[in-house]
Amino acid sequence: MATLLKNLLLLLALASAIWLVVLWRWWATRYEASTADALRELVALPLLLFAFVLALRGALRGAAARLAREEAHAREAAAAATPAPAVGPEAPTVWPLLGAWVQTPAGAEVGTLREALATGQPRPVPDAELRDLDGLPVLCARIATLDVGAVEAALGTEASPAVLRALAALVPVLEQAGQRLQGWSDRFGLVRGQARRRIHVLAGWPVDWNEAERKAAQAWLARRLRNAAGDAVPASAWQGQAPQASGAELLDAAQRLLQTLRREDRDDLVLLLAAHSDLDDAALQRLEQSGRLFSMPARFRGVMPGEAAAALLLATRSWPPAEGDAPAQALVLQAVELAPRTPPLRRLARGPDPALLALLKQALQRAGLEPAAVGLVAGDAARHGEAASELQALVAALLPHLDPVEDVVLLGTACGHTGTAGALLALATAAGPCGEEGKAGLALGLEQEGWAVVAVVGSPESPTA
Repeated sequence: MATLLKNLLLLLALASAIWLVVLWRWWATRYEASTADALRELVALPLLLFAFVLALRGALRGAAARLAREEAHAREAAAAATPAPAVGPEAPTVWPLLGAWVQTPAGAEVGTLREALATGQPRPVPDAELRDLDGLPVLCARIATLDVGAVEAALGTEASPAVLRALAALVPVLEQAGQRLQGWSDRFGLVRGQARRRIHVLAGWPVDWNEAERKAAQAWLARRLRNAAGDAVPASAWQGQAPQASGAELLDAAQRLLQTLRREDRDDLVLLLAAHSDLDDAALQRLEQSGRLFSMPARFRGVMPGEAAAALLLATRSWPPAEGDAPAQALVLQAVELAPRTPPLRRLARGPDPALLALLKQALQRAGLEPAAVGLVAGDAARHGEAASELQALVAALLPHLDPVEDVVLLGTACGHTGTAGALLALATAAGPCGEEGKAGLALGLEQEGWAVVAVVGSPESPTA
């Protein structure tokens, strides 16, 4: 239809031009035109010219098509004559995971935490101190053995109880990380007054901490790390950062930093850590105002206040790098993928969230793994939250070989809401059995501030199919 309309417009344009010229010539010469003249010059001539234009256009198009075919045949012949280089699939980039340490209401070791999650004990209980708006005890997950007074004395500034408890939860985690670093004192020796290698510290503090609390926490952290590592790590080796980021963004920042270090051929380490606590009145009020606090009988789909701390030690390559040394790690971080996300809401449609499903597939593809290679999924969600339903839907859609009870763990069941620390805690938990079973683990952070994250961790020999 479009071609016919274009041809009619072309005919009308040619006829109008010819009529204008012929009629003007007849009028200028006072010519008495007969019927035969009118038929010949006003009808036949436009039609003949129109036919000539169509024939010329067809010939030009045919010549162009023949030329294009000849060029395509020439390119195909050249490609066939030149053998393609044999290029294998690009190996996925992996980051050695040298250590993972946690402190939670369910235990201070990754193994203890996994056992607690498997048995379902302990669980959040009615708290002796915190009350909701109705004056009823709130179900909380509280770490019983925290030396909050020592942290308050060392911090040197006024801070909320939640800040003090989060930092107190971080103390044993830092001690364990420092002990690991002490074994590599020869790797950090001074050269012309500077450490040969650096430790980049990315600290994730909760977004609701004020600026004074964040600065005080960062200064306290620097002192604790130097004390924990002792003389094994020179002061010039520490490089501290505290981006205002969720746990999901923190993992992504660590991955980008590792990529930069590898491009620059730097043999540095990245220490990733986060701490969180909801156990004070202000934090509890924020959960209530956001409509996320679990309460009976008003809100069965919500989170319970909790607290936790976690740290991960990552490297750009096998560590220690000295010739003849045995590798110190049995696990590698294979991929981190994150995407913007709104708080989980009850979805009317059945099945997994398409955006989360695509994110999960993207992470597995980046790690070079098939879904069947996954042996464990750990999420920061609570069993009573909407995020737990989303996680179970993802597993059912993409990982149907996993047992939803044995192979899928929800950290909120034992630890409550862990905020910024949740993504790191999930990764540490997913990494637990990977070295023994040779399977990959997935860590899903669905309770992060504005983001969803999927991290893949496994042994260097994790199967790809």
